[in-house]
Amino acid sequence: MKSIKIIVIGIAMAFLLPLVHLFAQGGGPAISVQADPAVSVQQKLIISAKAIELLKANYIFPERVPAIDSFLKVKFNRNGYDSFTTLPGFLQEFNKDLERQGHDHHLNVFFGPLRVKQIKKEAQLNGEKNDAVDKEWLDLLKYENFRLRKLERLEGNIGYFQFLNFTQLAPSKETIVSAMNFMHQSSALILDLRENGGGSAETMNFMLSYFLKDSLQTGEWRYREGNRVEKTYIPSDPVVRKIPDTVPVFILVSKRTASAAEGFSYIMQQFKRAAIVGEQTKGEGNPGKTFVLNDSLYMMIPTIESRNAVSGRGIDGIGVIPDIPVERSKAEDMALLEINQLLAKNTSHPERKRQYEWNIPALRAKLDPQQLPIEQVKNISGTYTENRKIIYENEGLYFETSAGRFKMFYLGNNSFSVDGKEYRINFTDLNQPAAYFQAGWSDGGVEVVKKVKRL
Repeated sequence: MKSIKIIVIGIAMAFLLPLVHLFAQGGGPAISVQADPAVSVQQKLIISAKAIELLKANYIFPERVPAIDSFLKVKFNRNGYDSFTTLPGFLQEFNKDLERQGHDHHLNVFFGPLRVKQIKKEAQLNGEKNDAVDKEWLDLLKYENFRLRKLERLEGNIGYFQFLNFTQLAPSKETIVSAMNFMHQSSALILDLRENGGGSAETMNFMLSYFLKDSLQTGEWRYREGNRVEKTYIPSDPVVRKIPDTVPVFILVSKRTASAAEGFSYIMQQFKRAAIVGEQTKGEGNPGKTFVLNDSLYMMIPTIESRNAVSGRGIDGIGVIPDIPVERSKAEDMALLEINQLLAKNTSHPERKRQYEWNIPALRAKLDPQQLPIEQVKNISGTYTENRKIIYENEGLYFETSAGRFKMFYLGNNSFSVDGKEYRINFTDLNQPAAYFQAGWSDGGVEVVKKVKRL
């Protein structure tokens, strides 16, 4: 059986410590610190010198390092970092310069004492497969549920899985397997990577194995040392229950999707196993390693140039271009529209077909809401029996019940969908003051609801 050598990519650090203060790193992973520690000019110079030293020794593109080094020296000589007197502020500016001068979004220095301890533990095995995890780091991973955030069966037997990182496989494997088994009977899947900052290449490949054939070549990696090239393959694992090829997969991405999350999305896209929905991703396309600067700081450095087996190229500096481009806030609804259209077309089950077809106009209206003339809004606004209300507020229509307030979307033909509800609200004529409305369900059920007061 073919094998792949795994390089672990640095995990996005938005979750390292109990957050007292959060600082965005040039659009990249966040730095979390317990306070705003001051940083001296000498400390800044030491951080910069160590970063350049690590880049010279490890960066996959050593030819870029002299330009980075020269820029940083000039900026220090011109006192360009003097106004940044705290560590988070300095690192934010420093990382922007690393990214811009290196033309590489992966070049960043992070604050994370727990992660530093874990990197040192991993380094003790000299690059051999390492399942050892620092106790404090493991406790944090467990507390974060390994960054697995939401698992749900949506209407129509659509599985939804949101996770924020590909954390180290050894501790997270059991939880990932449970999540994937939960979705195994789904008619379609949505994988939400809009906030996924990347992580372990080993975990990324493990998750790919649920969707692609064992031993399938996915690409090749070029190492700096001797320009050695190594092919990468889908691993085989007996615990994996393959998701059938007949199950459509949609992956949600955004400008914040980075690193291993981009690699996962691109491989799935190139092998036509998933449709990518959302925004063009960040462009952190090359795998790398994390290196220690001191007891509190570590650095992410790409150590490999990655190329896809289908396209023959990588996505570094480019990102994944969606098959269905849409702003991130609408990506889930767009995927649901595509899925419902697909399942309505392909299912032979009459009740399921009717439900999928029922969902389609509501999703279209949600993606592209229509504004009604104010006179029509006034005609239907008011209080109805059982204290149900239709309210116009902030240029939007809402249906209010004892359970809460829900946004209404106009479907045309005097009919509205209600966000999160299975019924529709239908009027006889929007151009006339309403005396009642009919609540209708997909199975043909109807309830007449009378108006008792006009707002």
